[in-house]
This record gives sequence, C-alpha cells and structure tokens, in this order.
Amino acid sequence: MVEAFARANGFSEFEDAPKFKGLLSQGTVGSEKVAILKPVTYMNLSGDAVAPFVTFYKLDPKKDVLAVSDDIDMDFGKVRFRGKGSSGGQNGLKSIANRL
Repeated sequence: MVEAFARANGFSEFEDAPKFKGLLSQGTVGSEKVAILKPVTYMNLSGDAVAPFVTFYKLDPKKDVLAVSDDIDMDFGKVRFRGKGSSGGQNGLKSIANRL
C-alpha cells in the first residue's frame, strides 16, 4: 500500500535509512511534506524504527504518524483508518505504541 501511494504521488525511490532501521521515501501531498518509513526490523520490533524517526523529526505521534499494517480478519483490499483504539493484537503496532 505505501509503495503504491509513493508511486502515485511521485515520491522519491525508497532508500536505505540506517539510523531509522528502515527504508525512506519522501514527497509532497498538496502543500504537506510527507515521509514514508518502511521498517526493516522484524515486524514485532517496528517501534525500534518508528521511535527514532519520530524523535528525529520532532513529530507528534497523535497528529503526524499513520501506521499501516495488514489484518487477516479484514477482506483483501479493504482499508480502515482509526484515530484511536488498540493494536488489535498486531505485534508490530504494539511495538510502535510501546516505544512512542
């Protein structure tokens, strides 16, 4: 999903970002600068990539961060956005929440 979003919006190619333990692509949507970080950690340790990224860019996790994950209980191709809630048992989301 993030790769399709990046391509559709003319973002840069994903490049290695070792200080964030991930791959980074950047671009603009409207007048907003947007960065996409794909962690290269184990999924259960996604917070180890997201936390330093959020700290470095001085982001507000509640306003500036959108985490994208899969959910086996959802129909293929369905997307859901939630502003609040639990990790739903998804360990990568748990890791991000715990680190932030």
